[in-house]
Amino acid sequence: MPSFEDISKLYDTLLKVEALYSGASTPGEKNAAGAAAERIRQKIDEYIDSDPPREIKCSFSNMWSKRLFCAWRSGMVCSPTAIIGNAIPP
Repeated sequence: MPSFEDISKLYDTLLKVEALYSGASTPGEKNAAGAAAERIRQKIDEYIDSDPPREIKCSFSNMWSKRLFCAWRSGMVCSPTAIIGNAIPP
């Protein structure tokens, strides 16, 4: 199973190869960069398919725990009114 770091490195490499593709001055360079980008995309797809997402259920005993968890989920919109029972919207 691939690690997060492996997939991150692949995405970084893909960005660099796509920059090479857009800056290629000859058709040969463009073809080589395009083929490399396609191989990297296939590798990323293989990694993603080999590790399907997992569903996690969280239960909290009080509002403080819910708010703390929401703060931990940085980047996601989460407010006390968005929490219904023990379910947190995706």
